[in-house]
Amino acid sequence: MSTFEDHPRNKRRPFEQGALDDLGNELSRRGRNCEDLGCPELDPQDPLQVDGKFNIDGRQWAIEHCRIAYDQEMVSAERYAKKELAAPLKAIAAEFEVVLSLGFYPRRRGRREPPPVDFYDDVRKRARVAAKSGRNDLEKRCQIYVRSGPPAVSMGFLTADNPLVASQLKNGLKDPLAHKRDRQLPPAKELGLAVLLPSRPGP
Repeated sequence: MSTFEDHPRNKRRPFEQGALDDLGNELSRRGRNCEDLGCPELDPQDPLQVDGKFNIDGRQWAIEHCRIAYDQEMVSAERYAKKELAAPLKAIAAEFEVVLSLGFYPRRRGRREPPPVDFYDDVRKRARVAAKSGRNDLEKRCQIYVRSGPPAVSMGFLTADNPLVASQLKNGLKDPLAHKRDRQLPPAKELGLAVLLPSRPGP
């Protein structure tokens, strides 16, 4: 069986082509007969406004690549969090000979808003208490895990101000899905096509 890359390429943007290639390869790996029929949105005569149309086991599907929403303030928020926490947490871990693992949502702020100094002061204080006691601190705003071992620090940044996985997904997918539902997918529905929305994070 030929691989999905053997099918004719389309003039999609690289991140779209890569996502659709991955989808096609995975379907082929699972034993599906998958053919890329082209990129409808590049054809002015095609009523579909989607990234691809696939023939999967004899049925045509509209394929629209769905990127997870990119938070424009994310990079600066994470950079500030590292600046405020990396060195102090490393010192705390070394002092008590523990491994510290933190999971939290870096506070966002507008251009004219003051930095979230109080939040990071609180995180540093709680990290010291947790390291000294050897007990995890699972307060919702910032969860701190402690274990014995060679001193080390890791920080995991959440995409929503809520540690639940469902909240992370909703925060990243809600707006892109609403846009596609209301503006791009109605023609596919009118034509009776099934729809696939492969997703990747990206700017």
